[in-house]
Amino acid sequence: MLSSLGAFALGQRKVGVGSSPSSFSPAPACYLSRTCHGLALLCPPPVAPRAQVPLRAPSSLFDASSPVVAARAVAGWWPRRWHSTVAVSSEPPVPYLTTNAIRSSFLSFFAAHEHKQLSSSNLVPEHDPTLLFTSAGMVPFKPSFCGLLSPPSDRVTTAQKCLRVGGKHNDLDEIGWSPRHHTYFEMLGNFSFGSYDREHAMRLAWSYLTQGLQLPVSRLWVSVLQGDRATAAIWQKLGVAAERIFECGPEDNFWRMGDTGPCGPCTEIFWDMGPETQGERLLEIWNLVFMEQAVEVAGGQPRQLAVPCIDTGMGLERIASVVQGHTSNYDIDTIRPLMLAAEELLQISETVPAVTREAALKVIVDHLRASSMLLAEGVRPDATGRGHVLRRLIRRLSLFAYQVGSRAPFLARLFPLVVQLMGPAHSELSSRAVLIESTLTQEETGFYQSALQASQQFDLLLANATLPVVGTSGEPSVSGALLFELDATYGLPIDLTAHIARARGYTPALEEYQQLKERHKLSSKEKSRVGGSPTADSLPAELMLWHSETQTQNFVGYDQLETPAVIVTAPHHVGFSDSMWLAVDPCPFFAEAGGQVGDKGEVLVHSPEGVLHSFPVVDTRRPYADGIALKVSVSDSHLATDFLTKGTQVTCRVDLKHRSSVENAHTATHLLHAALHSVVGQDLVQAGSKVMPNRLRFDFASSRSLSQFELRAVEDWVNAVIQSDHVLTDKVMSYSEALRDNAVGLFSERYPEQVRVVDVPNLSKEICQGTHAERTGELLAFHIVSQTSIAAGTKRIEAVVGTEAVTALFKKSRALVEVANQLGVNTEAIPQKVDHLRGETVSLKQKLARLQKVVAEGDPLAEDTQQAQIDSVDVTFYRFSSDLFDKKSLIAKAKNLCSSEPERLHVLIRDDEVIGSYSSITPSPQKHCGLLMKNLLNRLGGKGGGGHEMAQGRLVSAARNISDLLGRMRQQQH
Repeated sequence: MLSSLGAFALGQRKVGVGSSPSSFSPAPACYLSRTCHGLALLCPPPVAPRAQVPLRAPSSLFDASSPVVAARAVAGWWPRRWHSTVAVSSEPPVPYLTTNAIRSSFLSFFAAHEHKQLSSSNLVPEHDPTLLFTSAGMVPFKPSFCGLLSPPSDRVTTAQKCLRVGGKHNDLDEIGWSPRHHTYFEMLGNFSFGSYDREHAMRLAWSYLTQGLQLPVSRLWVSVLQGDRATAAIWQKLGVAAERIFECGPEDNFWRMGDTGPCGPCTEIFWDMGPETQGERLLEIWNLVFMEQAVEVAGGQPRQLAVPCIDTGMGLERIASVVQGHTSNYDIDTIRPLMLAAEELLQISETVPAVTREAALKVIVDHLRASSMLLAEGVRPDATGRGHVLRRLIRRLSLFAYQVGSRAPFLARLFPLVVQLMGPAHSELSSRAVLIESTLTQEETGFYQSALQASQQFDLLLANATLPVVGTSGEPSVSGALLFELDATYGLPIDLTAHIARARGYTPALEEYQQLKERHKLSSKEKSRVGGSPTADSLPAELMLWHSETQTQNFVGYDQLETPAVIVTAPHHVGFSDSMWLAVDPCPFFAEAGGQVGDKGEVLVHSPEGVLHSFPVVDTRRPYADGIALKVSVSDSHLATDFLTKGTQVTCRVDLKHRSSVENAHTATHLLHAALHSVVGQDLVQAGSKVMPNRLRFDFASSRSLSQFELRAVEDWVNAVIQSDHVLTDKVMSYSEALRDNAVGLFSERYPEQVRVVDVPNLSKEICQGTHAERTGELLAFHIVSQTSIAAGTKRIEAVVGTEAVTALFKKSRALVEVANQLGVNTEAIPQKVDHLRGETVSLKQKLARLQKVVAEGDPLAEDTQQAQIDSVDVTFYRFSSDLFDKKSLIAKAKNLCSSEPERLHVLIRDDEVIGSYSSITPSPQKHCGLLMKNLLNRLGGKGGGGHEMAQGRLVSAARNISDLLGRMRQQQH
């Protein structure tokens, strides 16, 4: 198990077969440091009994005559690692394998041992709202480990794509400084669901390492849970020397899925990196978890599982570093070339310290790999959810590039090498290359624009802020409040502003910033959401509790809309509502999947008296693979109790009107996808869809919106296919065969081995399990309602089909006729008439602007003008029409009056708005326009003020005329 960083006290015991508890003795006071998943034992030298034997480095770890070994044996413990003075016995070199070859050899090895080889699941977990990303090899099998889903086989092996950027597994801050941490990596794993026990799992692991990869036994160590002598005995049986087996507490060697759920002891295999290693010498390479127990209540005691499972995980990049003879994962064949290429592209100055240069290159390469894989799966940069994580990765790597001198986008030039190195195992990188490159460049450009804005805004706010001096050294600090203002008000990332602050010689108060950030989150009323990329709707809470066991249902809804069936599950009530979930077999109802909403209809039951009872089906969902749950509305609970029970014979009837309207929309979605490929290009990638009765929405990745011309071309393309009345066909084939046949699939979907391909001959061919129209002519018409941007780089088209499309087009037609009548032209001439009116409007606006300028510069044209003397100051009042003068022209007029008639206060009034101007040949503090206007408006019951020559204010209410205004002022004086 991977423990947290740091040091903790360890009481360690030597493990040997046949040892009694009394023969176990605690270790001396030692402290185990586990950093970057390596191990270091920091402790006082072991003390030999009686005679003080001087310590020296043994020539071999197996040198029984060594005083170190002798002291170790007496003390009864074996350290996890010796200091770098300990030598490793010479052995033949490990045969070199590429990273891709290691992946293939691992999967082939376990396939040869009767494991079913599965392709990697997506980084975006399916139907798991608790996770942002797949963070471990076992994540796709969580439902199977929890008993919610039958596993695809009782023995499975995978090379799972993983991403660790948050939550329990968050390696983000380690990237750049650690030789072994990554945000994106692959986890090699083998899994057993009751097929074999821990001994067989250990035997397979040991065989693969020592025979498959030919790692020398002399450099392998293992750990077991403290007191787990059974596992230690198995290791010795497999040939591991007792002194190479060490115990750890449950913090390290007891695995838990969470506060509840499966758990169990684990054993880890370590690689001795040799005496020349700086820092941690023992490297964990494989973790074997024995899921034999489960905790049902948080804090409760584990119980034994009826079917024990095995879950193992070995990082591909880490084992590749071992096989290829490196001490850092960043030196392996799929990563080091990227670092060299990035260094060449960036042309980093020689003045940049080597440590800073190396850290920046690691961050750039790691985050580019992770971002590329996320983009290939359809995740798009966004302000929340998964998209926010993606944006943070791209901008974080851009920040590190910025710190070593980069000032322009460069990732698009580096990405082809990512495809070359990672593409053999991940073809989606090459198929979505254009989209990935454009998105990377767009996000980089946004970062550099933010960097420029941040630098300017930082200097501006800094000039107006009083910076406190903190610390005994008197080092200036930028307050957390200022950092938070740059983030919250201007959207400038804290990493960037902190870097700029340090570059200016200031220490950013990050702790204060984090406190303000957390306070802001708590006070915010906005609900955060997990997700960001289009995925299937999460299941209702009631269905999350269903256990599949071996229950599957036969879906017959492609061909039958009414069929006799049997209720095969005990109904589950939906809270306190009048609904319940049940399952029938066979089932004609299509469950929501692939964006298509579920069927509606009714379940019919005959009572013993022959009365027919109908229970409406209001929704159909998929709680697990091959499972179909019907949400049935129940108006009479007694009837439900009597008739909707497990084993009851029923008749299922699908709502034909609802099904047909959904089928039309689904077929239209396929045609829209094909039309976009035809009009825009094959690089366009679908990012999700929703298919509803006669309506659809289609999300796609694009850095730009489609033009009106393109939208019309897409709409015309689809309608032409509808008018041609093509016959649709469908065929079940293997997934690989479907890809060879150029069938289009969503990469965000995980497809089974056998898939259904829906084909509109020579026009559209997609992998799809949904229901469709039999002929394109059934769709009647297709109409695009809107195009919107739902996230950065993701657009959405909403459209209607069938009768809704016809209705929408009729409404538009009638609206056009009405507009034509008002304009006095026929409908075909509307565009020309509108262009003419727009031209006239522009011309009139220009004439009005010239008129206002003439008025402002010429005579006042005031509706009312009066002069008065107030406190020995000559005042002229002007009242202007709000129809002729706007505020801008009024200010211009006030300035002209001020220049032409100095030593006089000019008060211009428009409704309740007041503009004042005053200039003096002999300036003095008393001759201040702002003060004069303030005193005047106070007398009039208004408020205002300003500068030496210009001031503004407002009256309590609009003045009917100036005489009325002066009268009010005289009344207040008396």
